Amino acid sequence: MDNLILPCHKIRQSDRPWVGGKAAAIGELARAGFPVPGGFCVTTTAFRQALQSYWPRLGEILARLESTAQTRARQIDELLTDLAMPAALSSELAAALSQLGPDETPLAVRSSATDEDGTVASFAGQYATVLGVRGLAGVQAAILTCWRSFFSENALAARNQQGSWADQAAMAVLIQPVVDAECAGVCFSVDPVQQRRDLIVVEAAWGLGIGVVDGAVATDTYWVQRQGFTVERRRIPEKPVQMAVGPAGEVHPIATAPERQRAACLPPAWLARVAQFAVAAETLFGSRQDVEWAIAGQRVWILQSRPLTALPAELATLPPFPVDWADEEERRCAWLLDELPATNQQPPLPLAVDAYLAIESIREEVCRQIAVERNRKVKIVHGYSYVCPIPLDLPAGDLRVRRAAWNDVRDRLHDQGLTTWDVWGPEIIKATERLRAFDPTTADDPALAHHLEDALGAYRRHWMLHPLCSFHPHPAFYQAFAAVTGLSASEAEAAANQLLVGDETPLTQLIDNLYELAQTARDSPAVAMRLAQNPPDLLAQLSRLPEAACFLAQFEALLARFGERTGGGFGSESSICTPTWREAPELALQLVVRYLESNEEAPAQVRVRAQTATAAQVEAICAACADLQAVAEFRRHLRAAQRTMTVLEEHNHYIDQMATSQLRYAVLAAADWLVTQGVLAVRDDVFWLRFEEILAALRTPIAVDGAVATRKVQHAHWSTLEPPPLIGIPDANLPAAPPPSDQVTELGAASSSPIHGQAASPGRQQGRARVVVASSSLPALDPGDILVAKNAGPLWTPFFPLLGGLVLEEGSLTQHAATTAREYGVPAVVGVHDATRRIPDGTWITVDGITGMVELH
Repeated sequence: MDNLILPCHKIRQSDRPWVGGKAAAIGELARAGFPVPGGFCVTTTAFRQALQSYWPRLGEILARLESTAQTRARQIDELLTDLAMPAALSSELAAALSQLGPDETPLAVRSSATDEDGTVASFAGQYATVLGVRGLAGVQAAILTCWRSFFSENALAARNQQGSWADQAAMAVLIQPVVDAECAGVCFSVDPVQQRRDLIVVEAAWGLGIGVVDGAVATDTYWVQRQGFTVERRRIPEKPVQMAVGPAGEVHPIATAPERQRAACLPPAWLARVAQFAVAAETLFGSRQDVEWAIAGQRVWILQSRPLTALPAELATLPPFPVDWADEEERRCAWLLDELPATNQQPPLPLAVDAYLAIESIREEVCRQIAVERNRKVKIVHGYSYVCPIPLDLPAGDLRVRRAAWNDVRDRLHDQGLTTWDVWGPEIIKATERLRAFDPTTADDPALAHHLEDALGAYRRHWMLHPLCSFHPHPAFYQAFAAVTGLSASEAEAAANQLLVGDETPLTQLIDNLYELAQTARDSPAVAMRLAQNPPDLLAQLSRLPEAACFLAQFEALLARFGERTGGGFGSESSICTPTWREAPELALQLVVRYLESNEEAPAQVRVRAQTATAAQVEAICAACADLQAVAEFRRHLRAAQRTMTVLEEHNHYIDQMATSQLRYAVLAAADWLVTQGVLAVRDDVFWLRFEEILAALRTPIAVDGAVATRKVQHAHWSTLEPPPLIGIPDANLPAAPPPSDQVTELGAASSSPIHGQAASPGRQQGRARVVVASSSLPALDPGDILVAKNAGPLWTPFFPLLGGLVLEEGSLTQHAATTAREYGVPAVVGVHDATRRIPDGTWITVDGITGMVELH
């Protein structure tokens, strides 16, 4: 290459022999759409021209391997005392600098050797970087400094060790504007210390990142979970000093602003974005990356990305996950991995993906109706779903009017003592009853197709109504509570939610039925013994027991009411491929066994006791308030809020559970017909098809065995892939950061120190912690155990009355788990950061659902 200077945006990875490792990576990042500061590279051609007359003598010195690196470096330094820049480069340099701004623009002049930032050795810190350079003369001097650093003692020693000799390596120089960073740092796309591929490590400091790289300033350290980009833990020290560029271009330490010294540099949204860029860089370069970044003006800048070296093979390997992009615009979007239900760490089957897309197909319609910015587009890659947010295409006035209209609806319902389920529930229930009344055994193929279309239509319609069935109490309830208690708004919301117990729901009815079944079994030793043994053919054995007749009749009644349950809902995994209780009654029997093994009092009595305690608390609150009008308003709003909370379980039962199961039943009815027609080999092959293919086969029987076989092979291959948490390019623009606050972490705290979360259900209980990671099956728990999990949903809530306590990493005060815990007086704490890692399984802990603390013993 004859070019002495190359603009960064024109550099390719293949240009490494002329631009070095650092600049080659910067060029690839810029070309791919990463936010990289503009700039240019002085190529190795210029370096070789400048050293042309010195090479004979340089070769002699470098060949003296018996001399130490220190000796050779000193001799070369003396030799290059009068090293000068080629005249041709000086003229090109002036023109290139004019493109970067005025003369006073501070620049970063950085080495980019051809043996730098490689996959085996990085040569990190061996070559020169000069920051804060201004003007042509300053840049020329800095370039010469970088060139000379190629022969520094450390560089010579490192190249000797790596076997990289002068005739095989050369020095390019990268020149870019200095990013006036608010904060900056380094991000490792895996944890090289703990050797964990599931963690991304981010280090950050206020000011320029050079303080992080050379260890001159205190830095925050964050360990970010790769899936979801949430913080597993963090270390926030006091940071009294930061690095900055002075008026004369010098880099020096300055005092950090007082309000920032004890604050974390990165709020969660900023931290997640930095971690996402590290994952995107991994994908671009095909290897684990060490990324230098900076944030200025609410925008992320990527300053450097190089391979992480010295990793063990199992950690260094980046599993391939090729992506076909529709166009360049699609590739430059940030696509986050969505959690499709019931994946069990494998891609969903084609019909499960199709059902997911059916729900997504109505998302924009719902978002436009109630004017919420939750619209997104979906991309399926190797069976996995990736989503990218897209704004609603509505004028600002339309958004305001629609939001106001939706709030007006909620206000009217609240004033009338009604809930959203009172509006939409009758329609959903009636449609469900119509689907349940269909008899597939007497239907022909047109009727089966018609029924499947109806079930799919109801599925879309009911999921469209799902977000409209609001179960969050009206703001007036919290205002009324604050008025009678004198608590602040934030305090009032947390405390008021503890009062939301009382009304019966499908879940409370189910729990009562399960307990009654256990009581019936307990009355018959033979039935109880069979249940305790839990043989594979349990139902068949029970059917042969005369004593089991009453139990089986009760069990059939339970299935008639709750047989469509699959456990779907927030905190649980299920899909159209998940069998219902009617199809797999052993799932329900497992819950009966749990109650049979327990000597606890009846759940209904527990609920009554919780209701009594809540009523007493309400009376005490009202008695302490002298404003009778405020008390009357509080009672009215409390009753409305308690009724509103029932919507949570009603809509879960009829939409999450029954709408999905009725669609599943319609699919299976079609599958049975297609098997009789020879279209399908076996019933479950239907899950390898899509809805339109099933309907087409019902109308005109066609061979689908080839497609099924191909998809099974394809799915087997997809199951070997590891989907990255992000594909595409993250958005460089960041949301506004919250005001700084004191977030310094305590170092060296004892492992038994209390763990904090959000109090979700009152009470204090000590018990054995049972840490459960998988959410797709019932956990092995004994009565009185404290469940510790990432989340818990409708699959697990039926046995909550047996728990001693509940600790969840995720969740909210109004989710299924928290609401059910309050119903049955189970102390619960949610939002406990990294609980499943911090609490060892089997440890005795105390859960305080009033203070939100979890103590380890």
